[in-house]
Amino acid sequence: MAIIYNKQTDSGDKKCLVLGTREGLVYPFDVGDWTELRIGMFLSFVGDDGTFNTEVGNRSKQNFSLRDNWFLGLKGTADDKFPTEDGNYFIGLHSDLSFPFSRIYFEGISPRTTQLREACLGVIHPNGAAEQTQEVLTAETHESNTSAFSFFLGIRMVIHNKGMSNQYVTMYHCMIANLSSNISDSYLRNLLVGDASWSLFVSDDGVRDFHLNGVPYPVPEAFFIYTGLQNLCTRVHNIGAYRVS
Repeated sequence: MAIIYNKQTDSGDKKCLVLGTREGLVYPFDVGDWTELRIGMFLSFVGDDGTFNTEVGNRSKQNFSLRDNWFLGLKGTADDKFPTEDGNYFIGLHSDLSFPFSRIYFEGISPRTTQLREACLGVIHPNGAAEQTQEVLTAETHESNTSAFSFFLGIRMVIHNKGMSNQYVTMYHCMIANLSSNISDSYLRNLLVGDASWSLFVSDDGVRDFHLNGVPYPVPEAFFIYTGLQNLCTRVHNIGAYRVS
């Protein structure tokens, strides 16, 4: 089960939430009505040997069910339902739901660096349809006794034609990897409020339908962080949201 873990760093212990294998975090939030929202997370990925500092190595996505995927973003309702269950939608970064069994989704390319392969920035609709574009993201994941072991992930969403049958959202992402500094909430704040380099995925305009059959989605109610990969734990250091408009 999830635990609060004291991570040793060069500047002292830092608390983080460790989600066990196939555990997820649903964190309700309410920033009111919004048109542009930015969310940010400070995450790292480790093995499940109990030390929470083990090299990640390769992890394959089984794809037997929806729970074999990974999700980093927001979902429509603040409950324990997965995207596509009981009308739930998801918006953010996720694995490609269409790939077959034994597709490598986390690839260890060095002791401290892991690639999130076929990461998709998109909307997963309640009917299972996904509007997505793939990209490989490279992230520093851990080291047992250093302050440089994690990465920031930011997602910027702008709703257009709000409340109309053709409502859509433009999505951007920002990733700061190989961070060689101490963990601090100030990094998250700078990511959300500062001049982060927000970008679209390669060859993609970032436009996603934000409605189902002409019925616009309401604003999402909760963060949703879940990695359904074998022998992989997720460390959550901090998360936040910033309403721009």
